[in-house]
Amino acid sequence: MAEDLSDVALWSPSVRSETRTDGSVLVWQEEPLGPYPRCITERFMDWAGKVPDRIWIAERDAGGAWHETSYGEGAARIRSIGTALVGRGL
Repeated sequence: MAEDLSDVALWSPSVRSETRTDGSVLVWQEEPLGPYPRCITERFMDWAGKVPDRIWIAERDAGGAWHETSYGEGAARIRSIGTALVGRGL
């Protein structure tokens, strides 16, 4: 049975463009930029707070066994790395 995708909202951007004499093309989005995170880890940490036990990433080892890391475990590792970098003056 095929999935019904008729209710999927697709983005229809409003853009303008300019082709310059050197062949370069500049493109602008007409609509204002929507909200975005302050830093790259902001959304990750948000998920870690909401669903800390949910699997974030998993990989198989050479023997085929899965090794999983939850959002909560990932957040703890990110904080540890950040603390170590700050402690080194970076």
